[in-house]
Amino acid sequence: MDATEIKAKMSDLRRGISLESATLVERTRQAFNWKNHVVAHPMVSAAVVGVMGFLLVPQRSSTTVKIPESLAQALANDEQIEIPIPKKPGMIQNLTTAAGLFLARNALGVAMSQLTGFLQRGQAGFESNSNHGLESKHPRQADPTSSTQQRMGP
Repeated sequence: MDATEIKAKMSDLRRGISLESATLVERTRQAFNWKNHVVAHPMVSAAVVGVMGFLLVPQRSSTTVKIPESLAQALANDEQIEIPIPKKPGMIQNLTTAAGLFLARNALGVAMSQLTGFLQRGQAGFESNSNHGLESKHPRQADPTSSTQQRMGP
């Protein structure tokens, strides 16, 4: 075997490895894409969703109601009684509650991201100053030896 044959074989091996890795990547993508599984096995997917819904939705709890003595006597005497039924919240109240929760959740997310950014910037500034043995300076305070001021002049 001479050098050209070895180079040709190595080139063929490299091409084969490249094709195999591309195939492996595509197969992995398909394996983790849930849509492909639903299309391939719709009945199994529907059964899995049904079982998950059954397991995740809480069961109704049986409640026992204590009947007051006066109500028990009225029922025993076949008297008509009026029981006030509390109103269920209307659609408007449900929508305003949902909107309020949505706004509160987003506001909390924005506040947390800003606080995290502030703390990260502060920590980074503290670490850079403490690593170099420098005194802590305000980040916006101008350094008199900075290159921009040297270029601009006095």
